[in-house]
Amino acid sequence: MGALSPLFLVAALTVGVPIYLHLFHRHETRRQSFPALRYLERTEREHARQI
Repeated sequence: MGALSPLFLVAALTVGVPIYLHLFHRHETRRQSFPALRYLERTEREHARQI
């Protein structure tokens, strides 16, 4: 049973480190403007002006 303890520790670190990095080291995302979305927003504004 004593030999499983170091193996368990290594396995826990192997699983825990990527989860920690994912949860606590998130980067701020930048908003990207896609041409299709700009077109839809523009036509929506133009359509709202006509009403």
